[in-house]
Amino acid sequence: MNVDTMKLTILYYASIICITVSICSCSNYLKSDGRVYKRYANESVGIGKNEIPQADYASFRSFDSRLAVDKNHVFYRTRILEGADAATFAPVAEYYFKDKSYVYFFGFGNGQEFVIKDADPASFNISKYPWSRDSMNVFWGRKKLIPKPSLNFKPLNQAWAKDENRIYYANSIVDSADSKTFKIINKGYARDRKHVFYEGKIIPDCRPSEFIALNFANGHDHKYFYSGAERNGELTPDQLKHFRFK
Repeated sequence: MNVDTMKLTILYYASIICITVSICSCSNYLKSDGRVYKRYANESVGIGKNEIPQADYASFRSFDSRLAVDKNHVFYRTRILEGADAATFAPVAEYYFKDKSYVYFFGFGNGQEFVIKDADPASFNISKYPWSRDSMNVFWGRKKLIPKPSLNFKPLNQAWAKDENRIYYANSIVDSADSKTFKIINKGYARDRKHVFYEGKIIPDCRPSEFIALNFANGHDHKYFYSGAERNGELTPDQLKHFRFK
């Protein structure tokens, strides 16, 4: 490859990157010549657009890069969101929308099911992403917590929550966790007076008073090294040196 060809190649990919950033920073929807399109840009196929033939040009408007509405339909990317009411569909908070009948959650990547089952649109509110509640239930993402937490339910971060009797990891109760002494160590680890936990699981025979988290997925107590919730042999000076200077 000669110098001129290399320069052209660099300029081409630079333009793809710039246009991709530009497209991703806006709605990704385009209205042109009486038609509605969804734009895309990637390295393998370049830049393009897909028509949304069901969209009504005059009433079409976008909420963000994935969601839009016209007088007849709600659209997720280019497909119609079946069952959604276009006239009442509106944002509640980032990742959350509702209409007259349902509450929708669009977090946690790109799924196919978005309705939060049993959520009441009239009383629904966000506690702390991704925790929410209505007058009857508490939810983590789209999942309902069973049994229903008490009124003093409190999210601790995106994964952990508590009430006066229970500890929750996502939508599951953490068995044997003591709500009164429970403390989060970092993104992966937590402890109470008797146990150390990793992502909601008890680490067997790990001493909470001596446990030190080296990062969100590795730690040790007085004797053993742990990867996640698994004991990974006896603690060695080399392991400590590796994580201390990593």
